[in-house]
Amino acid sequence: MKPETRTNLNRARTNLGKCAAKVSARQTAVRPLNGDEQQMLIGYGTARDWVRWGAALSDLSFSTKSEGRSSRAQGITESVRFNLLWTATNALFARDSILSLASSSGPSLERVKESDAKRFEVLYRFAGLAPAVESTCLDALNSLLSMECQTGGVQGELKADGTPTMWEVIYHKYMRSEDRRRGIGKIIAHALDGARRRNARFAPGGRVDNPPPAATGPTLVYAARNWAVHGMLLTSFFRGSRQKYIRFIENITLLLSAVLDGAAQNFLRGL
Repeated sequence: MKPETRTNLNRARTNLGKCAAKVSARQTAVRPLNGDEQQMLIGYGTARDWVRWGAALSDLSFSTKSEGRSSRAQGITESVRFNLLWTATNALFARDSILSLASSSGPSLERVKESDAKRFEVLYRFAGLAPAVESTCLDALNSLLSMECQTGGVQGELKADGTPTMWEVIYHKYMRSEDRRRGIGKIIAHALDGARRRNARFAPGGRVDNPPPAATGPTLVYAARNWAVHGMLLTSFFRGSRQKYIRFIENITLLLSAVLDGAAQNFLRGL
């Protein structure tokens, strides 16, 4: 875990606890918490608890020597941390009483009500990430996903030597057909299709050299959530060196920790 991630998580844990305490203090002997306040109390408390575990996670132990000694173990640990933090994040944006506080200056809650991806984006924007931190993470993540890698089973129009980028591996090998028509799938498809059209006109012999998509912060974090759920976000599927995967997951986790930190601070100010 990056030191900045630990700092973000420790601060988020403290401020989420203060949010829960502030809501709880509204209850008096003659005035119980109403339904929205009860949901806020549950959301802030649940998020704090999962952030606590994510911040405290140091290492995992395995029952077999091969897993315990594997160079992939660090990546697996960071993947678990990411999932702990995503659970904390979901506890916040899944509750209307909390998200309504984050959407006051953005899209109305009704417009995002049925979409987890859009609800997360509201929380992400509300967090107000430092531009330098966000830019550094996004540059690293988009660069990693644009790297070429050696793997089989990738169908589609690739470069003349048949070497795909990680974007193409994710899109052509691991995405279901229905996932290619929505969310991150649509973003990748649009970028790759545009590249094919341009290169068909200008590249010698019509060779296809696909420039990579450039995904935004909320898109990349939510995509990582999807890739984790669908079994793509493991070191064995993320083609390349072990450090390549660790760099990817640590930058994703840093982004998500910054969202939790910024959102917790802003929620506390608004309560």
